[in-house]
Amino acid sequence: LTQPATGSTLTIADGQTLTVSTSGTLSGNNSGDQIASGVAYTPGGNVVAVNVQTAIIELDTEKAPIASPTFTGVVTLPTPFTLGATSVTTTGAQLNFLNAAGGTTGTTSTNLVFSTSPTLITPNLGAAAATSVNNVALTNPGGPATLTLFNGSTLATAGGAFSTTLTATAATNVTLPTTGTLLAGLTGNQVIDFNDTAANSSTDVVLGTVFTGALPGDAVALGVDPVSVPVHGTFMAWVSAANTVTIRFANNNGTSRDPASGTFTVKIIK
Repeated sequence: LTQPATGSTLTIADGQTLTVSTSGTLSGNNSGDQIASGVAYTPGGNVVAVNVQTAIIELDTEKAPIASPTFTGVVTLPTPFTLGATSVTTTGAQLNFLNAAGGTTGTTSTNLVFSTSPTLITPNLGAAAATSVNNVALTNPGGPATLTLFNGSTLATAGGAFSTTLTATAATNVTLPTTGTLLAGLTGNQVIDFNDTAANSSTDVVLGTVFTGALPGDAVALGVDPVSVPVHGTFMAWVSAANTVTIRFANNNGTSRDPASGTFTVKIIK
């Protein structure tokens, strides 16, 4: 024990133990239990309180609550940060874009468009790339191409799951009739060698080619091989029965004629 300069008291309650494991000094001018407001605090950082009690209150006032915190000024978040169980790597520019969004469908310029079943009102797709629209397959032509439909017009196919191919080797304008049916198989050709035809008479040849859908009265265009054209005489063709075409050579000369064998082409116009 070291004798103090003046009288002092060391009190240990009955049955209690004061243990000091190493050298230490307890100093102070207060006696009895100490309260936080009586313990001095040296201000530091953003805390300006000068005692422990006020410092604790100051910290509690300035901290954000766990539930529904409100921040003022500029808040800087790390990247990435976590919302719930989701790691967020969105940039500030992306968040600003989301903040400007006014809805969740594409009906206005400020609404979002989702990747699944979006609703778009008169969108401007620009140079869009697509493989199908409303179950209609689209094939990339490999270069610029134009499909033009006039206002109020309709391009439609009917009659089952059939394919229609329009082939053009150059700029082509085709005018279709207002009604009627364009049938396949109404063009054919055949090599014919007419017999010698007496003067002022004619010879008929029924083609073996079947023109499915041809009916009597249909218009017939006939192409004649130049080698078969005689000096005098004419050829004509007509639908002589359903699906059947007959070609006639008329010799309107005073002597018999025997046209040379050649290829005759028939086209039925429906």
